[in-house]
Amino acid sequence: MTAAELYIHGCRHCTNFIPTDEQPKPICNHEPNEYEGVKNTPPDSEGYTIGWKFVLQTLEQYVEYYKNDSWIPLECETVKSKLLYEDDEMRVLWKVKYDLITDTNQGIYPVDHKTMKQNRPNSSLNNQFIGQCIVAGTRGVIINKIGFQKSLEPKDKFVRTLISYSSERLMEWQSEILPYYAKLLVMYAESGVYPPNFNSCEGKYGPCSFNEVCSSDPSMREEVLRNTFTIGKKWDIKSTELGE
Repeated sequence: MTAAELYIHGCRHCTNFIPTDEQPKPICNHEPNEYEGVKNTPPDSEGYTIGWKFVLQTLEQYVEYYKNDSWIPLECETVKSKLLYEDDEMRVLWKVKYDLITDTNQGIYPVDHKTMKQNRPNSSLNNQFIGQCIVAGTRGVIINKIGFQKSLEPKDKFVRTLISYSSERLMEWQSEILPYYAKLLVMYAESGVYPPNFNSCEGKYGPCSFNEVCSSDPSMREEVLRNTFTIGKKWDIKSTELGE
């Protein structure tokens, strides 16, 4: 709760802080402007936008609902990697950032947190979940769903689902599916040509963010990219900062 409120409201000590020789870091010991507070999230929910007040209320409900939880957290925000495939042409190192690894009394499992506005079924055909299982050496991953539906009771908003895999399915993904797409990526990189894929232009939440780019003439796409998008901080899988 304390971390959530810090991320939402920001820190007055590190926001707009200018380092000097006498004081290179703010007294809060954060990096300069590390916690500026949310800028685009309103206090109250508006349409499809979830307000930060409701986020904190949901967090309070979650803590209350699982206050007698028997899970024992073993690792949190941990990065692990494993060599999953190797042949004469290439090696594939798979890297995972686990939200949580916990002892559930029925076994040790990786846990992936998912927020949701609608209750949708989990699919076992998910590269993220399969990769987490293989790197962790398990045959299952738990999806910890956190719902933001105002009309539902906590028992319906907070659901933990175990997705199980057979060893045969995990081996197929590791030895056949993964190397196929890895070699395809290598081919694109060597040729310098990345052909567009129009199979995911329309998703369940609307058009792809790059729809306007792909709909433009090839000669105009670089300009559309510059005018439509900004280059942000490079994502680092090892980072444990809030919001990354």
